Amino acid sequence: LYDNARGELRDNQCRNNGLHGILALGSVQLTAESNTCEGNEYSGIVLFDNARGELRNNQCRKNGFGGISAYGSARLTAQGNTCEENKEVGIFLSDNSSGTVQNNICRYNKYGIFVQRGSKVKVGNNLVSNNREGNVVDKRQ
Repeated sequence: LYDNARGELRDNQCRNNGLHGILALGSVQLTAESNTCEGNEYSGIVLFDNARGELRNNQCRKNGFGGISAYGSARLTAQGNTCEENKEVGIFLSDNSSGTVQNNICRYNKYGIFVQRGSKVKVGNNLVSNNREGNVVDKRQ
């Protein structure tokens, strides 16, 4: 989804894509629920720029970079997602991202949840375990 689009994506299979499973770019308003994003070259679900996303109960696994990623001034609410066996990170939150990440499962990644220094995302009540180099890496601290 691009520019000012609004979309609801439910019960989709997004597998083995050249970049991402689901992409929101610009001022998109996205609801993604109960999707499977697996084996994509980069991320399962990614929000860029000023995108807004409600991400619930998605399965993001075995992606080349991460399960869920938020870049720029993206604002997300991520709840009840499972991000596992991604090459780098379960959930990645960039410098200016904001929102809430709670009640997600992040396991068997290099990092479970990685929060960059300027992020304003509230992170809590996630099950983060068995990640190779760190469960929760919060560069804000």
